[in-house]
Formats: sequence, structure tokens, C-alpha cells
Amino acid sequence: MKLQPPSTKGPSSAVVADPHDRFFAFTFGQKEHATGLLRAALPSWLTARLDWGSLERRPADFVDVRLRRRQSDLLFALRTVDTGEEVLVYALVEHQSTAPPLMVFRVLHYLVRVWDDHLKAHRRARRLPFVFPLVIYHGKEPWTEACVLEEVIHLPRPLASMASERVPRFSFQLVDLRHDNAHHLVDELLTAFGRVALWAMKVAGDDRRVVDELGRMAGVLGEMLAQPDGQAALEALLRYVLATHERIDRRKLRRAVEEAIDPPAGELVVTVYEQLIEEGRKKGVRQGRVEGRAEGRVEGRVEGRVEGRAEGRAELLLTLLEAKFGPVAAEVQVRVKAAEPDELTRWGTRILTATTLAEVLGSPAPRRPRRTARPRP
Repeated sequence: MKLQPPSTKGPSSAVVADPHDRFFAFTFGQKEHATGLLRAALPSWLTARLDWGSLERRPADFVDVRLRRRQSDLLFALRTVDTGEEVLVYALVEHQSTAPPLMVFRVLHYLVRVWDDHLKAHRRARRLPFVFPLVIYHGKEPWTEACVLEEVIHLPRPLASMASERVPRFSFQLVDLRHDNAHHLVDELLTAFGRVALWAMKVAGDDRRVVDELGRMAGVLGEMLAQPDGQAALEALLRYVLATHERIDRRKLRRAVEEAIDPPAGELVVTVYEQLIEEGRKKGVRQGRVEGRAEGRVEGRVEGRVEGRAEGRAELLLTLLEAKFGPVAAEVQVRVKAAEPDELTRWGTRILTATTLAEVLGSPAPRRPRRTARPRP
């Protein structure tokens, strides 16, 4: 399969702002990958009784729009095998680095929103649908908060024995991706892209780990690329990794990706990186315009825009030089980063046909000798 340049439109190109939310929704919003995730994460007593061909995604934007930056959620509807009755599964992904307190109460609150929405659509309903809550957590710290509602409700001692029957019984299924809790996930039931997506979320923010583990993911990456949506999946993955590893060494990442997949995807990494630079530049320009207008610093805004564009072009040129000619010497890196915009444009054009590094950059301009003052007679 020949790797094509990434598109500038479509769901995968949006995986930049709110990267966790968009990447999760892009991956598991698709029926095939959602089926694999739910079959791997839900208890067997439930998965065995569901008709997986009936799975469909339902809108969940009404649950709580304010929490989109720290959580993602998807709502699915399925039918039971025997009776065809509807069952809902509410999947919530927690993006914070530590487990939030009273999460079990928050999940219950979300389920009430789901039931409210159901009653709006079914005015004459006298019963509520069964909703199974699933929480996926990929924070750096192990999950330590309660998953059972009874554990967060304080009962005064004199009332404990009598009032316990009045305490609501509620709990949710937890999958802690980074820690021991994720061991019960049945990987064989996940699609290749599903496995890669959960791995990427698991190592998000850990630059060293994502580079080190790419080699171990070679097999599943190959399976992912062999699928009809493999190209879009790889693009979405690269965008997510670059967006969640802002300080990562792009050259090391490109080499790791090239070694992990066949055919090599170095050009795709560079193209995606170039798009991210351009998107970042446009965002910076917009932000600069707002700040400049507020402060009246038109000159500063223009200079910042030019400098930002030159920096991005120099970094991109270094990446292309290394991709074509191998490691770039330190003095060459210094020269490229100090180059004028016209030089960067000229070198970027030459790289298309050049066969050596010297053909691209040419010889550095010789320094002019200092003029010495003539001795007076």
C-alpha cells in the first residue's frame, strides 16, 4: 500500500485542538472500532447477551458540554439478543492526570442527563432504559477514587445500620489504561486501530516512552495500515502524537515510525508536521492580531509573524535534509536556522533535484576581511 499525503479536510485533520477528545471520538465513533472496544471492556455477562450488529452511536453532546476539555464521551445503543430490548452504554474518557474526586457522583449525574433526554423523546415512557457506564482513564497517577456511590456517601454512625437501605446503589466499570486495572481488556477483541489508539492515549505526554515503544507496536501498526481506513488511521495517530508530545524530537519520532511500519512513512510524518506548523502559524497570526489590536503593536505583530514563519520553515528544511541525506552536522543546523527567508526558499526548491547536501546549500559566503588602518606617513 502506497502512503498518500494527508488530506487537509475530514475528521483526522481536526485532531489538533482538544486532541484527546477528537482522537477518541474519531477512533471509537466508528462502529467497527467501537464494537471492539466495548466487547473488550464490558463484562462477559453483558457482551454475551448483546446483538453487536445492532450497535449504533447516539448523540451525547447534551450531557455536559463544559467538560469537553478534560473528558470525552460517547453514547451507544444496542439490542439484546433474545428480546431485542434496548440497552445503552455510556463511555466516558477521563483526561486529567489524576483521578477526580467524586467521579462516581459525576457519572451518575451524566446518566440522569441521558435519562432526561430519553424522556424528552418518549413522553409517555413509564420506565427508563438500562445504561451501563464505562470510564476509561489514562492519567499519570493510578486511580484512587471510589467507583461505588455508597463509598462517598457519609452516614452518621447512629444511622448507619438503619439508613443503609436508603443509599442508592450505583457503580461504574473502570479501565485504567496506564496501570494494572487495564489487564482485563481482551486485546484480541479490539481492532488494530483500536489497540493503537488506546496505546497512544496510554503513553500520551511521555516522549521517551512513545519513541521506545513504537518498535513493539510494529505488528499491530502493520495490521492497521492493511485495513481500508489505514491511511486515515495513521494520519490521525501522527496528529495525536505530535499534538500531545509538543517537545518531542521530531527526527527521532520520524525514524521510529519509519522503522515500525512498512512501507516507510517518513514523508507522511514530515507532511503532517508541516501541516501542524502551518496550522500553528495561522493560530499564532490570529492570536497576534487580537493581541496587537488590543495593544496597538502592529509592528510587533508583523515581526512575530515573520519570525515564526521563518523558524517553522528552517525546522522543516532540516527535517527534509536529514530525511534525504542523513544526520545533519551541527554547523549546518546553525547555518540553516540563521538563514534569511529568501535563502530558505532557494534551498527548499533545490532539495527537490539535488543529490548531495552541498548542491542544496552551496558554499557558505566567505567572510570579508577587516580593513586595517593604513599607517600615516
